[in-house]
Amino acid sequence: MGRIAQNLTKTFLREERKIKGAAKGFTDGLPFDLPTLEELAKNLNDPQHVLYVSAQQFSSAFAESVSGWPEFSEYASVVGQAEEMYLPKGPPMSPLTVSFFTMWAFFDVRFGRDHESIGSCLMDLMRAMNGPDFMVAVLQNLCDSRMGIYEHVGRSGSHVRLRELLSGEEFVCHSTSGYVGKTGELWYVRLAPPVAESFDYHIVLTTPYVLIGQSREDWTAFLNRSLVDAADQRSGLRDLLKHGSDNVNWSEFVMNAYHHHQFDAIFLTGLPDVAGSLPHSPEGEALLEAQASVGGTPFTGNIEERLRCKLTEAQRRMVAELRPEFSSQLKLDEPNQRTVEFTRSELDSILEPARAALPEAIHSRQATLRKLIQVLADAPRQMFIVRTIPRPISRQRSISDTSSRQSRGAKGTQQIYQFRVDLCGSKPPIWRRFQVADCTLEDLHFVLQNAMGWQDSHLYEFEVRGVRYSSPPPLDSDWDDNDDEDAGGVRISELIPTNHRLQLRYLYDFGDSWEHVVKLEKVLMSEPGTQYPLCVKGARACPPEDCGGIYGYYNFVEAISNPNHEEHEDMLDWHGPYNPEAFDASAATKAMRSAQRWGMS
Repeated sequence: MGRIAQNLTKTFLREERKIKGAAKGFTDGLPFDLPTLEELAKNLNDPQHVLYVSAQQFSSAFAESVSGWPEFSEYASVVGQAEEMYLPKGPPMSPLTVSFFTMWAFFDVRFGRDHESIGSCLMDLMRAMNGPDFMVAVLQNLCDSRMGIYEHVGRSGSHVRLRELLSGEEFVCHSTSGYVGKTGELWYVRLAPPVAESFDYHIVLTTPYVLIGQSREDWTAFLNRSLVDAADQRSGLRDLLKHGSDNVNWSEFVMNAYHHHQFDAIFLTGLPDVAGSLPHSPEGEALLEAQASVGGTPFTGNIEERLRCKLTEAQRRMVAELRPEFSSQLKLDEPNQRTVEFTRSELDSILEPARAALPEAIHSRQATLRKLIQVLADAPRQMFIVRTIPRPISRQRSISDTSSRQSRGAKGTQQIYQFRVDLCGSKPPIWRRFQVADCTLEDLHFVLQNAMGWQDSHLYEFEVRGVRYSSPPPLDSDWDDNDDEDAGGVRISELIPTNHRLQLRYLYDFGDSWEHVVKLEKVLMSEPGTQYPLCVKGARACPPEDCGGIYGYYNFVEAISNPNHEEHEDMLDWHGPYNPEAFDASAATKAMRSAQRWGMS
């Protein structure tokens, strides 16, 4: 037990003697304001995952309760700075997922003379106070866990088999995000062992980071280079992947290596020690800009463009019959329509035998082949194209740095657009006034989300003078009929007429239908030393997501504000405390500026 854990235990035991039962709620399990195991089980479909999430929630509550203590000042400083720098949330706001960041913060960050962690302190305290054995065991597993680089070597039923590079250890794993990938992929993930002997599989604790563009040999060479001075390769590998050369170098890698994402996985490219291979490192961005300036092809490693198309169960079986080598990626054990990913060369290799087989096919086989050929050949409408050249990310540049160079004056000033956004139907009005440099409508969407307080968990659409703009729907969406223009392909400056009168309709969440009016109030010149975007003013809190639209929102406010309302407890359980009058312009500004770290073009 480290010194900090010893002092912590003494404090708790002393308080327990003073006030009998003071620590009972702590040692009995989770604090009252955290989900119980039963509540977690309703939302998670794997029993081991339930236990690991409960321990993570417990660690979070513990970290929050002790972070103000002098003994934990070093920890609070490291994690606070990292949270400010990386704004962990997951794409499109940041490539750092909450699962990646919190696991690092609770179980990897070391502090004090004895290199303790939040997890180790909590585990030692639980043991000293005779806490639940299952929680101590799960915490021990989490403290021992680390990120690793694994090769996907096949499936075992619904689980994936991962083999770690260098160590060669192989694990059968449950992927909690639902992503199962395909043989040959490289995953950067955190694994946790079975919680009891009755389980025979590990848990993938983090959303998979899939490493593309570099081979298994490239990554093996990187690991060997990094461990050349290690006295023991096994312990050296653990230290490298758990702690890195400093506290945040793996977070930096994730930020700099981001390539693209889908709802259940995030794709990275490049090697940590080859800066030019990382698209969002200063060297990588300089290379992109240099190549673009001479009309060259931007660096993308050896990545191929991939196309995603939706195929029925019968169509996927037909592809497997025509090209058996694709069977592992066709999700043949899953029913109904599924999204499948191919390169263009793979697509062509399927179309050729399908067309050759069509003349001799009869009845249902002929119908399946004909529809399969139509779907595969009709790529623009039937497939989602993954961008192979990501928009540059830079945490050192503001949105203003990415604005049109033509708008800059001789002294570095530029045009700034002041908008007011009002949520339609809100009485009294829910509104924001903000200033932003020139950017695309897709970027403006991110700014609006953060200015208002939405969570960017639904589709959106702009309408400007009868023309609709949106981004491609997520891969797990059934929203196929989308004729909108690309919101990432048009900038604010291109939409503003000479009289500077511009009004946009912004619709968020096609189910609840949150409609906003976004009106351009004025065009300004940037103020020296001022960072944009900037929230100038606003009023009232954003409605909760998924509360049923504007009418559902007012029913919610009525219920949660009145303790005697028949739905008061239900609404409080669903959302927690809510103040409809709360709004903080500075907090909105901070949230808006998080968008400039991610996806701003």
